[in-house]
Amino acid sequence: MKMGLSLLLLFLFGCAHPLPPELPLPSRNESQLQAHLDMVTSRYQSLQSSARIEVVTGNESFAASQVLFVQRPAQLRSEILFGPFATPVMSLSADQDQISVYQPLQGTFAQGSASVANIVRYTRMPLRVEDLVGMILVAPPRFPFEKSSVFRIAAGDRLVLVAAGGVEQRFTFDAAGNLLQAAYFLGENLQLQADYSGFDAQAANFPQKLRVSMPERQVVATMTFSDSVINVPIPPHNFVLKVPAGMKVQSLP
Repeated sequence: MKMGLSLLLLFLFGCAHPLPPELPLPSRNESQLQAHLDMVTSRYQSLQSSARIEVVTGNESFAASQVLFVQRPAQLRSEILFGPFATPVMSLSADQDQISVYQPLQGTFAQGSASVANIVRYTRMPLRVEDLVGMILVAPPRFPFEKSSVFRIAAGDRLVLVAAGGVEQRFTFDAAGNLLQAAYFLGENLQLQADYSGFDAQAANFPQKLRVSMPERQVVATMTFSDSVINVPIPPHNFVLKVPAGMKVQSLP
């Protein structure tokens, strides 16, 4: 009987294929990682910064400097400067209701609703103002979800939230808990991805770089921040774009 049992064990384990080594368990469970995501995405309320922006759309590209004011929930002001002499080429101010755009070289001032169509017209990003502000302030969009899961990956931990309609939201954190990436899939197709890098301990771990990509639209926008001031209330007048004297306002739809 002992010999038969030994032969059975030899058959079961001696013929089995070796299992691949397991990855370490995530450092946090689902509820802990969801709570951590809540904390990270509420950390930054405002930003004043100089930034280098590069936008690639298909075969076209544009690079410039900008002065940026951003404040939650949905206030944005950008002064675009181009060339070695920092020539002003566009001033943009937007909130949930209205967008204003001054283009001095063209001699135009346009104003209208802050619709996605008007936002994409000037930024190439088909996002609501509050989503664009959130993306910059490390609070990318999050949709109500029906199920969640966590995974351990090489970079750290990944939280996956599956929303209605099959939209999969993936939030990736490094070992220090910084949000490295937010990616949104519809089925197998990547719709939107935000990558954060260069976390600065001197500035409350605010990232020095944000890269937003939309593969199906062939759009990649990269912002590199410098001289960032975090979480300081921004005076309301900084978000007001005044119409130059004598200039006619063009209405946006």
